[in-house]
Amino acid sequence: MCIWQPEDFYIPEDISVEFSALSRWENFPQA
Repeated sequence: MCIWQPEDFYIPEDISVEFSALSRWENFPQA
């Protein structure tokens, strides 16, 4: 069982930039 500490849940900037780009694509309306 893993207990996550806030300090362990650090997302590097490039990963968060890629993640926001991915979620933007997921929310993009499919025409």
